[in-house]
Amino acid sequence: MKIRTLLILGILAMAMLAAAVIAYTRKSTEYVAPTPELLYGGLFDRVGDIKEIHVIGPKGEFHVDLEDDQWRMREKGGYPIRTERIRTAVLSLSDLRVIEPKTSRPDNYPLLGLQEPGEGSDSILVEMHDAEGEEIVSIILGYLERGGPMNAPMRRYVRLTGDPRTYFIDGVAEIEVDPVRWIDREILRVLRSWTYDVEIEQVDGDVLRVFRPDPQAMDFELADMPEGTVFIDERDVNLVGNSFIYIGMEDVARTSTLDESKVIPGPEARVRTFDGFVMTAHLFDYEGATWATFEASTTEPVIDVDAANAAMTAGAPGANFRPMSDVIAAAERFNEELDGWRFQMTENKTRLLSFRITDLVQQPGENRSSPIQPDFGPGAPGAP
Repeated sequence: MKIRTLLILGILAMAMLAAAVIAYTRKSTEYVAPTPELLYGGLFDRVGDIKEIHVIGPKGEFHVDLEDDQWRMREKGGYPIRTERIRTAVLSLSDLRVIEPKTSRPDNYPLLGLQEPGEGSDSILVEMHDAEGEEIVSIILGYLERGGPMNAPMRRYVRLTGDPRTYFIDGVAEIEVDPVRWIDREILRVLRSWTYDVEIEQVDGDVLRVFRPDPQAMDFELADMPEGTVFIDERDVNLVGNSFIYIGMEDVARTSTLDESKVIPGPEARVRTFDGFVMTAHLFDYEGATWATFEASTTEPVIDVDAANAAMTAGAPGANFRPMSDVIAAAERFNEELDGWRFQMTENKTRLLSFRITDLVQQPGENRSSPIQPDFGPGAPGAP
């Protein structure tokens, strides 16, 4: 009887041991899955399949779509974006290498900056889809951290969406979270060496005009300076004359989204080149912000283009002036690119293109300071 009892107990013990081994094996398989060396090893080969990029970050949510071979920002009315942003994003994601796995516990995600993205979160969600909407990339980017001494490269915590595991990876995943920085913020440039004059006309008819009498003149002059006045700061005249050498944006939107009843007309600022190119900025206030639309046109050249180019070839500085056919083509190209869009410029640029003569001159004995701050915007050339 005792032997039989011992046999039964032995069989039960073996069964329990077998069940425990199976349970442990299943649990190990669930939590100790193979760690990929490259998170997206095949991404570079699929770059041609990517048709949509979706980003949610601390500065909001946006989508970038490929339409007719042009990448466009959905939330900015389909405005074209800088293609290098796509290239940088794909290359940096395709090169993410796992250093080591980290926590799989959701309550620890905030410690790594890997909580669900959205308002109040530091994490960044990046999704990439093909034309059929199939997922190619879906990753949450967390905090950056140095992987060693101060001069060591930055590394990052990440997790793949739908996967509880997190990783410490080699690479930073260069995904810009500000939607405006995906856009080419340059609206236009007009070379200083080409600039003949800049004119600002107010709604009440007041006109400020600065000009260079010839292409070799280094400085701009103020036209129709009121008698008996002196400059607040004579250098301001050149700042007005240089205002079109670079114009960048802070934001962009379709003009079709305007409620015309809320538009308050502002000044018109116009630049004219010696070879006959004209660009006009129409400023207006709308819902508490100043916007501008741009319109290019042409006029008769102020100079003999061939003679001016010959003088430059002889040693005068500056770029060659263009034949009228090229000036017309430039105006057509600008109008094709800028028509239908309104732009917010930087505050300083908006102020500069709204100035009056009284902002440049004062009565003798007055001691006003210059209201103009040089503003050449991101990526713009330095002050000449």
